[in-house]
Parts: sequence; C-alpha cells; structure tokens
Amino acid sequence: MNKKQLILTSFVIVLPALIGAFFWKALPEQIPTHFGIDGQADGYSSKVFTLVAFPILFVLFQIIALASLERESVKVTVPAKMRRFYAWIVPALSFIVQGSIYANALGWVKSSPTLVPAFLGIIFVIIGNYLPKTHRNHTIGIRIPWTLSDDKNWHKTHRIAGKLWVLGGLIILLESFVQVAMPYVMGVVIAIMIIAPMIYSFLLSRKA
Repeated sequence: MNKKQLILTSFVIVLPALIGAFFWKALPEQIPTHFGIDGQADGYSSKVFTLVAFPILFVLFQIIALASLERESVKVTVPAKMRRFYAWIVPALSFIVQGSIYANALGWVKSSPTLVPAFLGIIFVIIGNYLPKTHRNHTIGIRIPWTLSDDKNWHKTHRIAGKLWVLGGLIILLESFVQVAMPYVMGVVIAIMIIAPMIYSFLLSRKA
C-alpha cells in the first residue's frame, strides 16, 4: 500500500476530529450526528463517540479502498487519474460529513440537506467520465458475469454507463439545490444508473 497516500488521506479524515477536540468544551454533550432530508437533526451521539468512532470508521474504509487500488489487475486496467480520484473519495466525504457535524454543533452553520447530495452528484459525474476508459477487471466498474466474460460487452456497457452516470450526477447536483422530492429523485436516478447498464449488458450477451 502507498504509505504516503495513506498517511495524507488519513490526516484529512482525522482533521475534523482534531478541530472537535480543540473545541471540546464548547461542544454539547449530545451532538447531532444524523440529519433528515430536510436538514433537521434526528439522531444524536455523545462527544466521545463522535470524536473517536467517526475517524476510526472512515480510516478503516480508506484502508480497504487503498488496498483494493493496489491490486496489480487494477493498476493495469484502471487509469492512474481514476485511481487517484478513488483514493480521495472517502477522505473528501469524511471531511464533509464530520466537518458539517462539528460546524453545526458549534453553531457555525445550520445543517443543510444540500451538501452531501451535491458532493455525490459531482462524484457521479467524474466517475461517469472515467468509466469508458477502464478495462475489464474485478475491482472497479460494472462487474457482472456478462461484462467480466467479454471485453466487447465490458466496453459497450461502460460507454452507456458513463453517459448515464454523468447525466444522473448532473440531475442529482441540480436537485440538491432545487430540493423538489429529493429522496425520490435520488432513489430513481441512482436505480436507473445501476440497473440500466446491467440490463443493457445482459441484452448484449443474449444478442451475441
């Protein structure tokens, strides 16, 4: 595993917790850690749990992510820029989630349902641009029997998936600001992004 990358990304993950520790006395005993789609807090955790559990959980996710990116098959089949991008998804999401929790608890900002959906929309757009450039592998991409068994099926499916993911990401990004039936729009869009390429791949295999 790339130790330098692990240290750097882990620091980004732990940074919000360090800020929380610095403002320990100013934090309430029960911190809002879960918010509904309307931005209102509907779940609370203790200061100690928030400070310790979140960084540990995200660092574990990051170790798993970096370990999967170090597989030789991934290095050969996935563009280097895409691997670097994947390596920063967990730290970026962790920073947004933890930063929002502490900023809200300290009264710096009011919770908003916009930030995380907007982040996901941007992520989907970027991944959609890279999907057609990936080659057949068992770690990153649409890994179903029909794509994994045929290069032509893999490339055609990922070209379609790339377009759908870019379009879906843009819709979610727009919806994060418009806020019209957010959970339903996100649910339908993400379902289409996942299911449509799988159906397309199956139809390709049947045709072949």
